[in-house]
Amino acid sequence: MHLRLDEPAGPVVDSSGHRGALLANPFRNILKLAAGDFLAKTLYFLSFVYLARILGVRHFGILEFANALLTYFLLISDAGLERWSVRELAQTGDVRSLAGRVMPLRFLLAGAAFSVLLLSLPLFPDDPLLRQVLILFGLSLFAQAASLKWVFMGQQKMNRVAVGLVVGQMVFALAVFASVRTPAQLVWVPVLRMASDLALAGYFAWRFAQEHGGIRLPLALLGARSILGPALTLGVLRALAVINYNFDAVLLGFLAGATSVGWYSAAYKPVTVALAMPLTYFVGLFPALSSAYAENKEDFRSIVSRSLRLAASLSVPLGVGGAMLAEPIILLLFGPAYAP
Repeated sequence: MHLRLDEPAGPVVDSSGHRGALLANPFRNILKLAAGDFLAKTLYFLSFVYLARILGVRHFGILEFANALLTYFLLISDAGLERWSVRELAQTGDVRSLAGRVMPLRFLLAGAAFSVLLLSLPLFPDDPLLRQVLILFGLSLFAQAASLKWVFMGQQKMNRVAVGLVVGQMVFALAVFASVRTPAQLVWVPVLRMASDLALAGYFAWRFAQEHGGIRLPLALLGARSILGPALTLGVLRALAVINYNFDAVLLGFLAGATSVGWYSAAYKPVTVALAMPLTYFVGLFPALSSAYAENKEDFRSIVSRSLRLAASLSVPLGVGGAMLAEPIILLLFGPAYAP
């Protein structure tokens, strides 16, 4: 089975020595990202609440199982390149040259990931509908490879990122509400997902062309090994986090079937929304941390300290409140079919 105003083209975090500006800008940027991400995640959440009610428990379970499996192929497709590119751009600022080196790798890895998906189909439960949905989901690997979102993340233009994420989720949500009316239309969901990913990629390509002189890049695969080495390190760290995040749904799908995944995913969906908040925060903070670490270790420590205090102050109330209100929340959002 994961958000803009005009800003300077260069990194927000600079080395001018003005510590107050250095500390303030990352948090202002994160607020911009968080606002857009909250709206995007709200649209995504509402569209899946709608799908859960329309599709029924079993078909919703198939959708969630396929979505969870897709996450691992997305990890292969990304291989840490997005996070590496954000870090590299935050420290160097050489946009067109970096994009020309990164984009061919992203498409090659997307092709490799899709091939692995097709070869892995016999390993999954013998459900023709699940396999059909998973193959259609796999086409989104190429749309996501085309996205230049990482450019604006690396430049800390979080307002651009926020608008793009909202555009993508708005396309998906509106298409779902307009197109999916019966359980038999489950196969349309991955198609609509691909359409939203293409809309997202199109938005960032347009912004890139406006700000960086067109999208005809000096494409090159030279030095791919020097990129993939450090990128894979970041990718492995991300993969470990993802395994902790959704391996439960994957394992449940293999052991207990789609219906159990449907029940479990409905219960876990509000938790997913809550978990997305700190994830968005630290994704938005990553470019600032990269710049601060390279320029001023004291500022780096201060940003990390403030971030950890903020995370701790929010996590306890959310955890306690969610546990106390779990049953009425599930009944309100998903209905009695999801509270057996």
